[in-house]
Order: sequence, then C-alpha cells, then structure tokens
Amino acid sequence: FDAERASAGLVEAVKAASKAKLTPVDAALYKVRAVKNPAEVALIEKSCEFADRGIIHALNHLEGTLWGPGYTVAEYAERVRVHTFESGASGVGHIVTAFGDDTRLAYAPHRGDVEESMLIRNDITAHSMGYWCSISRMAYTGYAPMEVEDAYAENQYLKSVAEEQLVPGARCDKVYVKVASEAEKEGIKLHGPIIGHGVGCSHREAPYIVPGNPDELRVGNVIALGVETL
Repeated sequence: FDAERASAGLVEAVKAASKAKLTPVDAALYKVRAVKNPAEVALIEKSCEFADRGIIHALNHLEGTLWGPGYTVAEYAERVRVHTFESGASGVGHIVTAFGDDTRLAYAPHRGDVEESMLIRNDITAHSMGYWCSISRMAYTGYAPMEVEDAYAENQYLKSVAEEQLVPGARCDKVYVKVASEAEKEGIKLHGPIIGHGVGCSHREAPYIVPGNPDELRVGNVIALGVETL
C-alpha cells in the first residue's frame, strides 16, 4: 500500500476486514513517480496553465482597482484562488500572496491593503485531475525602481543557468553546485538549500535539486525551479 497517501483509518479498516499483512511500497513508488509519461506531463502542463491564469486574472482585477476602491491582501489572495478554479483547475493547495516586506517570508499572513509601489510574490500549487504544479510569479504595483529591475534580472539569470543544466544524466547535486558557483561569481545572493524539485502526484516530490543528492535526472522528470535570490 501507498503509506504516504493512504490514511491511517483506511489502512486499519483494511487490516481489520481482510486480516492481511500490508506492506508499504513507498520506496518503489518514489522512483516510479519521478518519471512521467506524456499523458501525465500534459496534465501537469494544464495545471500550470490554470494556476498561471488564476494569478494573471487576479492581477487584472488589481490593475483597475488599486486606487479605488482597492483590495485587501486577503481579498487579492481569494481572487487568485477563485480564478484558478474558474480557469479549469480541479484542486488548489497552498496559496501565498505576500506584499512588500512580507515577500521575504516563506509564509506570511494575508494582511493589510494593497498599495502602490509594492512588490508582490504569488505562490500557488494546484492540480489538474490530481497532477500538480508549483508556480511562483512576481509583480509590482506601479513602475518598478531600478533596484527591483536589477534584482529581477539577477534572479532570471540564475534560473536560466539552472535550466541549462536540466538534461538527462545530470546529477542533482552538481546542478545545484553550478548555480551556486555562478551566483557567487556574479555576486548574487542565493537563498535556501533547494533550487528545484519534481512535481506530479504531489506538488513536491523527487527529484530534488539540492546539495548532496547524487540522483541523476532522467527523461520524463518534470522539475519546478525555485531559485530564490536576495
């Protein structure tokens, strides 16, 4: 049985009804799920499309109402969730809409009002028929100052470096080392111990692009890049 996804109540009920000995097969499923077939990839792509549209539609609402009557951060977060469903998602997991200084935090309460000249971080996980995506989008309310433009350019550069390394046979730890060394060379502050992970039956699964992981990337892996810079 799939111990990671089966509830304790279900497992105990099956044991009581069948008197069978149940054996977890999570180790085998861990490796199998990391490789997706074309139909699975199509569902993951759809989940990305739905979540992306949800964020964009919420930003469209924000664009016309920032100066009156305006939105609270909680209202904006709810717009992202609703539009993700309206775009076609079959489920939504985590949502973070962080503004201003709160964008530095992994999970900040949805508090305050949306105002001009604020950096926005939109994080959302959603699925299409059970296949997940993990999406982050940044936005700025108004015309971004040069320091924000520069920070965006640095982040996108490191993401492009990471993307170039995502080829079959590449070791996860070496992909991380390449990005980290490039960040150091360019004077970019890389944040966090992970720069990417797999998505599929879960919004976060193997393979993990982290230091010390010798797993090699394979054809059929689907990776969500999460390169965080300061």
